[in-house]
Amino acid sequence: MNVALSLSQQRDDDKLILDVIPPPELHLLLGCVNTLYGSMDKLYPDIATKWAQQSNIERSYTNGGKFSFAGNACNALLNNVNKLKFINIVEFSGFAKLTVEA
Repeated sequence: MNVALSLSQQRDDDKLILDVIPPPELHLLLGCVNTLYGSMDKLYPDIATKWAQQSNIERSYTNGGKFSFAGNACNALLNNVNKLKFINIVEFSGFAKLTVEA
């Protein structure tokens, strides 16, 4: 082994793994926002597109070949979530009807 003292050898049974190796915040943000937007894009493509346009952002291809938003774009979407407005909840196939304020 080329490590003097690995994390597995330094373990403290009273510590949580999250205290030793915290999850990367950026990756959590990217995953949550891109999953949310992807689901919305499948159900309401016009609304999702309008929300992104009103936030002045675009998705792009990342190094992994995924078509998704980068970190600053994710923040812009979250900062403009107020542009989405639930106008009525329609009991139709279990989905709420959404609209985007102009």
